[in-house]
Amino acid sequence: MRHGSTSRPRRARSGLALAWGMVAALAVIPWADAARAAPEAVLVPVRLPITGTRDTQVTAAILRQLDVLRRAAPERGVLVLEFTGGGEGDPAASDFGRALELARFLTDARLTGVKTVAFLPQGVSGHAVLPVLACEEIVMPADAVLGPAHRERARRLWRDRGPPAHRAAGGGREPRRSGDPRGPRRDGRG
Repeated sequence: MRHGSTSRPRRARSGLALAWGMVAALAVIPWADAARAAPEAVLVPVRLPITGTRDTQVTAAILRQLDVLRRAAPERGVLVLEFTGGGEGDPAASDFGRALELARFLTDARLTGVKTVAFLPQGVSGHAVLPVLACEEIVMPADAVLGPAHRERARRLWRDRGPPAHRAAGGGREPRRSGDPRGPRRDGRG
């Protein structure tokens, strides 16, 4: 009798191990399929400001990657545009015409079937806002600022109220009272 009582738990343990093994194997199979079915993603850097031939350079880089992005069937390929300052002057000094041409290209029929994502590690301002808004999604940190789109307004905001992170934290001048947008400020500076 004693012999039979010890063999039953062993069988139960081996059956339990087999069941867990099957569950683990089944759990791995969908992950492997998901990894094979993941859409292609391509990163294209966009150096700011968008001046000179920068828009045509970015357009050419995207066109070279279209085959890779379209190969991602059944999922849409993902085109990530990383907007960063290039160290060549004021990032907010993008040329309106060049920024508008890049924005038009990003909404062109040639990019049908491709998901466009704007990645803004530091935010953007000036006319560079145009191609960012032309993307389907915008990814940026919580302290990054999008805009203002007008270069002179951006420079005045920076000068008068400090950097974007300072403004987001509530620094700078107080907002105007509700009502007339040009009415007196609460601090009496008019």
